[in-house]
Amino acid sequence: MIVREILAQEGHVYLTGNLEIPVEDMVGKWRLRPDILVVPNTVIEVDGPYHKTPTERRKTKWRDALLVGAGYRVIHIDSELTKNQKLRDYLKTELNKAIQETEAIVRIDA
Repeated sequence: MIVREILAQEGHVYLTGNLEIPVEDMVGKWRLRPDILVVPNTVIEVDGPYHKTPTERRKTKWRDALLVGAGYRVIHIDSELTKNQKLRDYLKTELNKAIQETEAIVRIDA
């Protein structure tokens, strides 16, 4: 995956695979599974087209709130950026900026 390649090239420590982040809200306890966790506290999600549906937007907003409440930052990357080799430099630049950001939620769109 292009995002992992960029992270590795830039020297960021990250985890992928069967990750689970335990979080809690007023309704109950949850285990969220991020696409990538950049150590120590940044979650990266690569969002496909289905994330643009109203239902998925609400779900994403809920997940983001849980993660931020648990002390994580969230970076969302439009999946189109990971499919187009011509956009690799743009993605690399924007991802590095996003990791340095202090904002709790950052979006990188195509």
